[in-house]
Amino acid sequence: AHANSTEFNQRGIGVCLVGNFDLEQPTAAQLASAKVLVRALARRFRIPAERVFGHGQIRQGGGTACPGRLFPLEDIRGAVE
Repeated sequence: AHANSTEFNQRGIGVCLVGNFDLEQPTAAQLASAKVLVRALARRFRIPAERVFGHGQIRQGGGTACPGRLFPLEDIRGAVE
């Protein structure tokens, strides 16, 4: 229910990093771990990079700035081969 989107609540995989990425960047360790995890999930479930979204892109009705303006989502997408 967290995504507030039927499609993503039923078929999506959520990955959470702790922090306020409007105020600070994720740590190098957080980014490295997220890239490894997203790459592994994308391979296992055949998820293309263009289907890797930030929370704010899928939450119907808005209500979140997640993942935050300082979060390098394109770098995470780039980890998907």
